[in-house]
Amino acid sequence: MAIPEVTIAGLPVSRLIVGGNPFSGNSHQPGGVNQEMRDYYTTARVIEVLGRCESLGITTFVGRADAHIIRVLHEYWNAGGGIRWIAQTAPEMRSVDDNIRRAVGEGARAVYIHGGWFDERWEAGNLAEVEGALATIGSLRVPAGIAGHIPEYHLAAAHRLAADFHMVCCYRCG
Repeated sequence: MAIPEVTIAGLPVSRLIVGGNPFSGNSHQPGGVNQEMRDYYTTARVIEVLGRCESLGITTFVGRADAHIIRVLHEYWNAGGGIRWIAQTAPEMRSVDDNIRRAVGEGARAVYIHGGWFDERWEAGNLAEVEGALATIGSLRVPAGIAGHIPEYHLAAAHRLAADFHMVCCYRCG
């Protein structure tokens, strides 16, 4: 089965993309949902899901640039998988620039800035940090994106920041 592809700044991506929040236990829901997701999505199960996605024509995965996801992706790729990874920066990492460089070094084909990190900087009027992170991504010659949880920020940022793509949820997160 083939799902049509589009391009993001020259990178081919399937029009349907598998997201990694469940794999990392990020539900944005109260209670024990996060732990339930972490318990369910073992490495073997994530690899199974990615394989099933590829068999259905999904060629692109969006996931965090953390040690867990990087390890799972390398196991998947080493077993013959070919899914393309668009990395989301992981805000718990000490340096966003180091996290960006690691993601690309580990196989990310594009990188976007974590939504909460972007939202906080936008609200504080600290666009220099956002511009710096986008410049780091661009220097690595991969598409650079911004995620966020407030659509109005993206509408304004589209005219002020040099991002190749935006990841926007249309609900209030948290």
